[in-house]
Amino acid sequence: MKQRYLETIRAHSRLSNNKLNYWCNDAWKERKDSDIETQQSLKKLAIKHKGVGELTIYDTMLWLGHQPTKLHLHSGTLVGYKNYCEYIGWTFDSTKKQLEYSDLPPNCNGVAFENLEDWFCIYKYNMKLLHETILKNKNVKQKCKIGC
Repeated sequence: MKQRYLETIRAHSRLSNNKLNYWCNDAWKERKDSDIETQQSLKKLAIKHKGVGELTIYDTMLWLGHQPTKLHLHSGTLVGYKNYCEYIGWTFDSTKKQLEYSDLPPNCNGVAFENLEDWFCIYKYNMKLLHETILKNKNVKQKCKIGC
């Protein structure tokens, strides 16, 4: 499982392998017991690592075994979320790049941010399947690939 997240960090990141290895080593040392403390620690650490942004922090939290405290809308996820909002008639706020449960349609509440991030990206052009997947709350094993 951890290998999957490491591959996701590598796929989403624009860091060189060398810089990414430094980031992962430092991030591993900064892990905390709680999700919020870990996220805050990684945000402080990212200042020292040029090129590390919100998506790398998000993926790193999953790699460290923590759940993200918000849904990060990277390019593929943003397209899927926007399309889904239009599909179900939900007002879409295009200014937000990270969402809390209160920002999401009610049927998304209780679904792990990790699954929503994957599903919005994977099914970004198949709203019927995305809607069914969210409603069933299946544990999809597919992952978002680079360029999605």
